Amino acid sequence: MRTTYFVLFLLVCFTNHALLAQENEELKEPISKTTSRNITNYDFISKGTWMTGGQFSFATNNYDDYKLLIIEDWQGSSYNFKVTPYVMYAFKDNTGVGLKFSYARSETDLQSLTIGIDDDIAIDIKDSYDVSHMFYTTVFLRNYLGLEQNKRFGLYVDTELSYGYGQGKGTSGSGEDISGTYKTIHEFNVGVTPGLTAFINDNFAVELFINLVGLSVKNVQQVTDQVDYGSYTKAKADFKINILSVGFATSFYF
Repeated sequence: MRTTYFVLFLLVCFTNHALLAQENEELKEPISKTTSRNITNYDFISKGTWMTGGQFSFATNNYDDYKLLIIEDWQGSSYNFKVTPYVMYAFKDNTGVGLKFSYARSETDLQSLTIGIDDDIAIDIKDSYDVSHMFYTTVFLRNYLGLEQNKRFGLYVDTELSYGYGQGKGTSGSGEDISGTYKTIHEFNVGVTPGLTAFINDNFAVELFINLVGLSVKNVQQVTDQVDYGSYTKAKADFKINILSVGFATSFYF
């Protein structure tokens, strides 16, 4: 892991050096502000700037007689993807407000799986299928911190408020013994997402971000075989750094 961070650091340094070498005109020194803690915040994003971009993620898994600890004979497949376009307007220097629209879909097809508790007790799961999709609308406030005078690198923090609505269905069993469940999902999220912005040229930038703090409330209402109704509500709060939640985005500023 340390080796990965070191390689990324060298890549950032090399990119910055190459970009500076390509500048033939003298840069005008931007406006900067120094706080009481002697932290200099350079003018990174100017008032009146628009930004648009997007995020995309995709993952797929296939299992063929896979074994893991007490799990045996795992056969099946799954996938999930999420796409998020967004737009932002800087209503003052280094501060902007924006909207994100997300669509997420996941599918799991579990053909068979055996959980072996001991030599005499085992649980068999067969013919289980689940698919769901979600739509999210997010309002966010972004604050930038310019790291240098040439406006190539800057930190930012997004404060986000989002609402999600989705539907899903699942089946279990086969033939005359098949059972189906339909569900409706409502989700509210409040989060803080820090990130790093690196400009490739004057307008195009790549971003690295991580979900740091989050509060989520999720409600699911379901009906099984059009007879049995049920629901549950789940609330959780996270304050942790999860390296697996690191994401990338591309943005265009104009």
